[in-house]
Amino acid sequence: VTAAHEFFHAIQYGYDGWEKHWLLEATAVQMEERVYDNINDCYQYLVSWFNIPEESLDKTGGTHWYGSYIYFEHIGEHLGGSETVKRIFEEGVNTDSKESDFSHQAISDGLTPMNSSFADALNKMAIANRILSSSPGPGAEIYSYEEAEDFPMLSPRIYTTKLFSEGNTSTINSTSLKAFGSQYSHIITDTPIYAELTNLDGPQSDLQLHAILKTTAGYHLVKMGNPLNIDPGSGYEWLTLVVVSQDDIGNDFDYSIEITDGFSEVEPPFSFSLNQPESGQTIQTLSPTLSWHPSGSLNVDDVLLYKLAFGVNPESMDTVYIGQDTSYSITEALTNHTLYHWSVFAENLSGVQITNDGGMSSFFTMITPLPDKQITISKPYPNPFPLSGTTVSRTRIQIILQEDEKIDVSVVNLSGQTVATLFTGNLDAGCYDHFSWDGRIANGKKAPSGAYFIRVKSNSTHTWRKVTFLH
Repeated sequence: VTAAHEFFHAIQYGYDGWEKHWLLEATAVQMEERVYDNINDCYQYLVSWFNIPEESLDKTGGTHWYGSYIYFEHIGEHLGGSETVKRIFEEGVNTDSKESDFSHQAISDGLTPMNSSFADALNKMAIANRILSSSPGPGAEIYSYEEAEDFPMLSPRIYTTKLFSEGNTSTINSTSLKAFGSQYSHIITDTPIYAELTNLDGPQSDLQLHAILKTTAGYHLVKMGNPLNIDPGSGYEWLTLVVVSQDDIGNDFDYSIEITDGFSEVEPPFSFSLNQPESGQTIQTLSPTLSWHPSGSLNVDDVLLYKLAFGVNPESMDTVYIGQDTSYSITEALTNHTLYHWSVFAENLSGVQITNDGGMSSFFTMITPLPDKQITISKPYPNPFPLSGTTVSRTRIQIILQEDEKIDVSVVNLSGQTVATLFTGNLDAGCYDHFSWDGRIANGKKAPSGAYFIRVKSNSTHTWRKVTFLH
């Protein structure tokens, strides 16, 4: 790594021998990672660097300028890689640093094709340094480091911790933030907060405020701006306010943050429906694609995840997909002549979710015809019923007929006595999912708690399914 580091210095001097030392040293350390990624000798600089995040990124001397490689590591991973670093030095030729410090301008010029700048990359790095994860979750991918879990520290030093309660005002004051540094304050609250940053000694544009919320699901919500409303929702692991000194127009960077009551932003996703296959449909493939219509949210910055539950037993379906797509292709071949059930949940990053309109859907696989006159019925769902803690008061079954049939759907007790008739009549071949029992017997009274059978009879066969009624 020393060879890579020093050889890169030789290359740098070929562009601008007067370039600022912090830029030369930080990019030379980052080059160690590019050439010898598995050695990680550069980690030795991170502990002290992360212990004083309020120090200037471009501080010269000591080991700090080596630790500032983390800035270029983030650029290398997310903002154009080595081509961007090369472009920074090419642009540095046009802004000769012999006369003045043009290091920040060269970086902005090099980042322009990436729709970024020195300040933009600085703010993104400051957020990534608090998250410190290789997989921060949907919507926060740009705030990752590939090797974050191997870094020798868990986070930058927390400047202060504030406990906020509804109806009160809390204030954070700092006189220690330097130019191009960042400071992190931990907030503990059970209610929404409203945070407003004030620069006490210079233009407001010198400072930028961010909020980072890690949810109990492991996702990271990031908000930028000033002021900020942050709603922690029903549960979170931590909430951090970040102040970044992104410019040096002023001479000092003292600030205060006033925290007052905020407002609730946690709204459930919009209702949505399933698309294909249609409920009750018989499909002629064992590798279907399941699709649903998109949901949405009142919060335009919210990220929605879809969770697909799928299986043959409606009481214990597996979650086979979690993601942002609105379709999922079954990769393992399904079984012929089998009834499958599925439903989709839309969930925002605060953990609030809704189920697709209409609830669980089903389809039947049939590559080859069923045996003549065969009737297929699903397991009752829910079972036992009513479903505790919900408004579901009925159990349902689905019936697939290979041919037109006259059928009788009844509920019988363990003695074989019919206690309720659900349907009697002729049905065309197809799939039917509207048969249900509410636990009442023929006289309208509730049946005693216990085990029963739902029986489906035709001229050729009869089939039974056991169900337990509780009240």
